[in-house]
Amino acid sequence: MALNAGDPDKAEKALDAALAKDATLIEAERVRWRVFLLRKQYDKAEQALKGFYEKQGLGKDGLPADKKSLKRLVESDYNELYKLWAEGVASESPTKFREVLTVGLERDPKDPELNRMLVELLERVADEELKKGDKVKAAEAYEALLELRTMPTTRKTAREQAVNLRKEIFMDAARKRFDEDIKPTLGDCLLYTSDAADD
Repeated sequence: MALNAGDPDKAEKALDAALAKDATLIEAERVRWRVFLLRKQYDKAEQALKGFYEKQGLGKDGLPADKKSLKRLVESDYNELYKLWAEGVASESPTKFREVLTVGLERDPKDPELNRMLVELLERVADEELKKGDKVKAAEAYEALLELRTMPTTRKTAREQAVNLRKEIFMDAARKRFDEDIKPTLGDCLLYTSDAADD
C-alpha cells in the first residue's frame, strides 16, 4: 500500500478512491491521518484524528464492543502520532518537542514511550541548566520529572536533586539579601566587632 511505501500522494488517491466506492469504509477514514504524517503536516494529522474520533462518537460512555475496539485503535494512533511528531521536531525545537510530548501525555498519562522521551528530555534540560548555572530552571526540570511515570531510582535521584537545589537557591538568595540589604546598614558595627575581636 502507498502508506507503507511512504508516498503520501499515492496514499491519498488510494484512500479517496476507496471511499468513493464505499463511503462506509471506516478503516480508510481512520488511517487518513497518516497521509499528513508522511508530509510532516503534524497539526493536520492531529486534526484528522480528532475529526475521526468525534465523528465516530468515541468519547461517549457505554460504547458497544465494536466501537470500543475502534477507540483503542485510535488511542494507539494518537500515541504514535505524538511520538513521531516529537521525534520530527526534536532537533529543530526542544520547546516544541516538550510541548508535543506533554499534549500526548495529557491524553494518555500511562504511555511508556512518551513518558520515557519526556523523562530523558527533562534530565537533559536539568543538566544543561546546571552547566549554565541556572539552579532554578534545573530544579523546575527535576520537579516536572517527578510528575511522570518513571523508574523508582530515576524518581529518587530527581527528588534528591530538586530538594538540594531548592536548598541552595534559598541559601544563595539569603546571602545575596544579606550582602545587598543588610550588610551595608551595619557599616561601622561590623568594623567595631572585628576590631574588638582582635583585642
